[in-house]
Amino acid sequence: MFSQLRFRTTIQKQRISIALDVSVPNCIWSKTEQKLRYRKQDLKRAKVDFSAYDCDLINSRISYLLNEVQKHQVQSITDTGVIDIDDFIKRVKALRSDNHYITQEQIDEKQNITLVQYLTEYSASSGSRFNPYTLNKTPVTKSTLKQYEQIRACLINFMYYTGESLELSCINLKWHKEFLTYCSEVEKYGPSNIGKFIKIIKVLLKEAERDGYNVCHDYLKKDFFKPSSSNDTDVPYLTIDELKDIQNLNLEHSHRLQKARDLLVIGCFLGQRISDLKRLEYSDIETNEDGKKRLHIVQKKTGKKVIIPIPPPVQIILDDWGYFPNQVSEQKFNDYIKEVCKIAGINTPIKGHKTAVITITRKDESGASYELKTPRKAPGLYPKYELITSHTCRRSFASNWYGKLPNSAIMAATGHSKEEDFLRYIKVTPSDHADVMEKEFEKLMGY
Repeated sequence: MFSQLRFRTTIQKQRISIALDVSVPNCIWSKTEQKLRYRKQDLKRAKVDFSAYDCDLINSRISYLLNEVQKHQVQSITDTGVIDIDDFIKRVKALRSDNHYITQEQIDEKQNITLVQYLTEYSASSGSRFNPYTLNKTPVTKSTLKQYEQIRACLINFMYYTGESLELSCINLKWHKEFLTYCSEVEKYGPSNIGKFIKIIKVLLKEAERDGYNVCHDYLKKDFFKPSSSNDTDVPYLTIDELKDIQNLNLEHSHRLQKARDLLVIGCFLGQRISDLKRLEYSDIETNEDGKKRLHIVQKKTGKKVIIPIPPPVQIILDDWGYFPNQVSEQKFNDYIKEVCKIAGINTPIKGHKTAVITITRKDESGASYELKTPRKAPGLYPKYELITSHTCRRSFASNWYGKLPNSAIMAATGHSKEEDFLRYIKVTPSDHADVMEKEFEKLMGY
């Protein structure tokens, strides 16, 4: 049985449904992937003659339509800030004609593109790209573009070292296994970095398929995993007692250390990223009807609105300075707070990772080996103050209040959307979890 495809979407609360000039067999249409997926058993069961039916061409037409619609949405929002619904409908109806679809010859030209080539195109278009599912106009950040360049260089070095193909159609489970081995054993990357690479590669493959390129579907399988970074994320947190020791330091001899210390304390009690801490102004504080002071901010990374009460330690600092002491670069802040924590005697040896220069062996385009000195994170036991960074602020806030405040309240401040992500994020031990459970039992059962 065949059904005619329809393009459906919602724009500015108005539902739109447009019939396309394509009919597909119900038995091989994937509702989840919104494309044709057929197997031999499907064809036999349905008794359909596919000799004149080009499923790859139909899928490419669908991808082309969606891609062109997305470009039109981006352009409309960029030019006017809104989408003209009537114009949008006319555009979709014009695109549904066969004359506007990608041709078989164009499809054939797309078969041999490499992952590096697609990444280059994808990165170049980052300035005009937005999230097709949320219409989020947040631009791609410099750090994301830097990650694109890092993975691009790694892919090229992998190709030189192993001789493996980088064509999109060859990125399968075998390729995935060899790439993980190369990143770990040759490049000496940790699980966190490798996980970011795999995440980017999966996004690229998904987008390439949407653009009509020939992509191997192994990236959708469970075995095409990204390594867990749980053991690689060793940013420590500062306990309440350690924060008290830091607050009680006499740093009158150093104005820069005073500011860094106070911003560190503010961050640990507000739980925000350094990008948000550096943007805080006194005007962000509002007083509610009950006379309570609340900090109102919109997080730079997520765009989430966060409202946080001003704790006494933060208010004391604000009273002293009259403003948020956040006029410092992130790099200098990281350097200064290590110095502050060292003075406070926070030097217990803990497991972690520190950047060190190591020697790795790569191969050039001709296959000749050469050695290169490069920075990598090295695991080991280090004095705790050496591992303190700006990210310690959020971890300290979440870890210190875990079990004392409802998880939902902590997540509302940190901006976590999922509790499972929050629980992976906090730095508490299994014993800490047991203590929390014990306290909850005491509350519920009265003993």
